[in-house]
Amino acid sequence: MAIQLMGEVGRSGQPEDVAVVQALLANIKGANGRAFWNAGIDGRASDALAAAIEACQRFWSPALVDQGSSEKAGVVRPGSRTLQAFEAMAPRNFDGLRAATTTAPIVLYATDDPRGRAGRSQATPAKLPSAMTAGLSAIQQGQALLAERKGLAVVVLRAGLAGDRWGFRVGLEGLTVVAADGQWRPANDHPDAVPGAIWRLVDAEFGVFLSRVGAGT
Repeated sequence: MAIQLMGEVGRSGQPEDVAVVQALLANIKGANGRAFWNAGIDGRASDALAAAIEACQRFWSPALVDQGSSEKAGVVRPGSRTLQAFEAMAPRNFDGLRAATTTAPIVLYATDDPRGRAGRSQATPAKLPSAMTAGLSAIQQGQALLAERKGLAVVVLRAGLAGDRWGFRVGLEGLTVVAADGQWRPANDHPDAVPGAIWRLVDAEFGVFLSRVGAGT
């Protein structure tokens, strides 16, 4: 899953795109062993960020900005060779890196193989009480949309009835969260460490189907 940008990044750019590029540069090192970006992940475009982009371009792949190249020094464009090069040099955990929110603080995350992981732990009749089986397809559709739209592998952990109401617990598998310093940490084994912004994405996409299912039971 390639990293997607909505617009170009350098001296300008949308905060979520800028944060992604900052996180990439925070994990790519130069000859001195230092990362090309050490100023934090804040989503703010600047001259300093453009300079860091150009320094990385010239150090790792001078051909990117050689005379006659279609790439622009100090700029990362969607689908560009610069973006592809940065992505290849970043940790594999950053594959599909994206922003969970456009408001501060910006939360960046990635999920390894969201479709495959969600598919291995889908809602099935064996996991659900009889009152929920009618909504099984809607739950599975919610999982598929979250994998496609948000790159999140939402898995059904368990389900049950409490009185005349039913519910279930979900988890996130293969999730990597990027901290403000650009360093990543696996979060799927520690649900409390998953930022609220990511759970809100789950609520926004998955909750629509849950309300529809609940209304019909």
